[in-house]
Amino acid sequence: MAGNRRLFEHAVRRANQFYASKAWDKALVEFQNALKEFPDDLDIVEKTADVHERLGQLEPAAQCYLQIAAVRQRQGVQDQAVAYWERAARLSPDLIEPHKNLAFYFGTHGEIKQAVRENLTLAQIYRERNMLSEALASVQAAQAIDPANPAVVEALEALRAAGVQTGPIGEAASPAAESETETRGSPIDITREKALSDLAESIFEEVPLRPQPKQLTKLEVDTLISTALDQQTRGDLEGAIKSYRSILAAGVDMAAINFNLGQLYQEA
Repeated sequence: MAGNRRLFEHAVRRANQFYASKAWDKALVEFQNALKEFPDDLDIVEKTADVHERLGQLEPAAQCYLQIAAVRQRQGVQDQAVAYWERAARLSPDLIEPHKNLAFYFGTHGEIKQAVRENLTLAQIYRERNMLSEALASVQAAQAIDPANPAVVEALEALRAAGVQTGPIGEAASPAAESETETRGSPIDITREKALSDLAESIFEEVPLRPQPKQLTKLEVDTLISTALDQQTRGDLEGAIKSYRSILAAGVDMAAINFNLGQLYQEA
């Protein structure tokens, strides 16, 4: 539903006046009032983020940048999405979402060093939250991309010391591991496979939903995800894009969905 344009413009005008006089608290209130009318106005979202930063409110600023990044990702403007994810990660290093999206992006663009770094950062965040199975999955994602990386070996050793069953650890990849990596393909293929796997697994799990005027049921969301996966694997790019957009419109918030949609835009 469209907001009140008159109220929006009045709030923006007052916000800009307060901004010019460096009355940051008052500027923030007015920018937020403007967003109540048109929450998807990215110019105002970015200005709101700027004021949050000036007030030292770094996590709210990061959340604003994540909102912008999600839109740019859906639009297929990958470089802008990456820039906003990186800004969010710098402001609030413990947020999971920007690192997860960056790991997907770098993995699918063959940027091995950056993909490993983001996956290991995720693993550290998960470890600090005692989410050890998620930490192991992130380290294993890094291991699949670069099996002989010393930092990956160290991360696996740290998890093993914490009582996690990690399997054999060695500084060099075994012939079997190298063969498996070759079979699975390039880092791009591995990351694409992980995104599809994450979506398939989400059908059996609760997925985060943003509030929507008309909320879909879990069954309806699962049906949309199943349809999108089927269309994508069959090469029905237009159908898959439409289905993924419907999933996002339903309020589903998953890195793998934005990743797959961005890939489909590139291929279509």
